[in-house]
Amino acid sequence: MRSGLLPPLSGTYQNAYRRSCGAFIRSEIWACIAPGQSGLAAQYALQDAIRDHGHGEGTYGEAFCAALEAAAFINSDLRELIEIGLSYIPAECGIARAVRCAVDCIDKKLDWRAARDVILEQHRGSTCLGDLKRTSLEDQAKGFPIGVQGYDAPSNIAILVYGLLYGGDDFDRMICTTVNMGEDTDCTAATAGAIFGIIHGISAIPERWIKPIGHSIKTACLNLGELALGQQLPQTIEELSERTERMMQHLASRPNSHRDTGELYRGLTGNTFRFPFLTVDVDYGDDPGLRNGEPKTLRITLREPYKVQSNVSLHWYLPAELTIQPADTCLVQCLPAVLGPPAIVEFTLLADRVDRAIVRAVLELTVEGRPTVMTVPITLLNGNARTGVS
Repeated sequence: MRSGLLPPLSGTYQNAYRRSCGAFIRSEIWACIAPGQSGLAAQYALQDAIRDHGHGEGTYGEAFCAALEAAAFINSDLRELIEIGLSYIPAECGIARAVRCAVDCIDKKLDWRAARDVILEQHRGSTCLGDLKRTSLEDQAKGFPIGVQGYDAPSNIAILVYGLLYGGDDFDRMICTTVNMGEDTDCTAATAGAIFGIIHGISAIPERWIKPIGHSIKTACLNLGELALGQQLPQTIEELSERTERMMQHLASRPNSHRDTGELYRGLTGNTFRFPFLTVDVDYGDDPGLRNGEPKTLRITLREPYKVQSNVSLHWYLPAELTIQPADTCLVQCLPAVLGPPAIVEFTLLADRVDRAIVRAVLELTVEGRPTVMTVPITLLNGNARTGVS
């Protein structure tokens, strides 16, 4: 993001850990501000996850958990909740397949050790940071250290799903099973615990788990000093809960939109810019890299939000080293959705030599008869280093 890449490109580009666990552990807050509104919770989770997990399994993991958790406020049937969560992610993504694997292990009555083996045989990543010393000899003998680097979200989501189903309404059994299955235990235990808490309430958690921890909040933050001024940080779980409830009440009037997965995840290979008179999608393709002598194609999609046609003028402002085809200025007819598909136009950029780390351009859009000038930033990174070209 500091290079100028906007989400989801910021989370996708050269990020081997976009399929890891860092997003789904943030899912609960979106469910808590949108209880019973799985569609709204999934949309917030998506916007959160794409910043650092982009187009990857990590993003699907957060959307799955947020949708499930939002529904858990009004539905206590775990099987139904799992299906609700699955309805908000692509059916064949790694998260969905791993979740179905965990459910299948429960249906086959596998104990947690056998279920763990099945999950890691089918959905594992590589051992932590590639360090074999972090993996037991038993797991090494099973081949578990060998896997895709950073491919951690599917196996860990499967573990927390198994733990929830295996534990039922017994908190001790649920949390100990989830942790004992290993992998990213702070993530799996936290999210499984949150789901259990939403369904059963704090009264279902034995006091022996609560007493050593207490109700005060102890946190570490990159900018703790500034946030601590004026007591901006909540001091107790109760205070945090009250703040969250107030935010929930503020959002209660929002529609609980249930988009199909194709619409929910549209645009994960680029950026979307929403203006009063137009929505503009910029698709960078495989990555936002620009390389010496290689054409780079950008696909621009224009969506008219009103019921009338608009003629959109597009003009490019480019650095001197860039040329563009078919032209740096054009006029595009944009029909409203009721009359036709969105307008799509492709531009190809070319630089004989990319000398700077970041190449910036601006696409300006205007509509005759409307006062707004819309500008879309384009950020391309020097891709030569990735391919070894000097």
